[in-house]
Amino acid sequence: VEVNRLYEKSPKGFEAFVKTYGEAYDAIKKESPSTKIFSIFQLDYMRGNAKRSGKIHEPHWEILKEFEGKMDVVGFTVYPFLEYDMPEQIPEDYFTEMAARTNLPVIITETGWPSEAFAGIEGSEAVQREYAQLLLEAAETIPLNGVIWSFSHDATMPVGEGLFDHVSLKQNNGTAKEAWNEAQGKGHKKPI
Repeated sequence: VEVNRLYEKSPKGFEAFVKTYGEAYDAIKKESPSTKIFSIFQLDYMRGNAKRSGKIHEPHWEILKEFEGKMDVVGFTVYPFLEYDMPEQIPEDYFTEMAARTNLPVIITETGWPSEAFAGIEGSEAVQREYAQLLLEAAETIPLNGVIWSFSHDATMPVGEGLFDHVSLKQNNGTAKEAWNEAQGKGHKKPI
């Protein structure tokens, strides 16, 4: 998951991962040729964004080439609030760029937007619903093979110092947030 973070932290560790991943890919395909195998990248880091991570990132789309011939799908974690304060600030090419950078099918393995304001991020149930609408519209117009909303219920997350605590579609007691109906595919072809 988010192997490009390893690429940024430890180029030698990343190199070792790619080698081991390739060997695992070959071994799995030998036993089960129809199994879909892929790695996952953090989109905002790949784009050279994610100012809220506390670190400057250079775009590094070139690392996808390290996996050529050894991926059947490309996975991305997608958290635009790492860079943008509100969904309407997300640029038009935000979702399309990941599909344009590969000839493989694309899946969003994690995504979300906070339903409460946090550290300059505009957060509310209405804003979260706005992001869900934007995401689902993108899923209908670009070749996304799947979208997974990160968390089903609010919780204190062990990462992000509170940033991800209210990204879910339901409160702890199971009460659905406004984005829940959007995420269930109400009026959309591809539900989350």
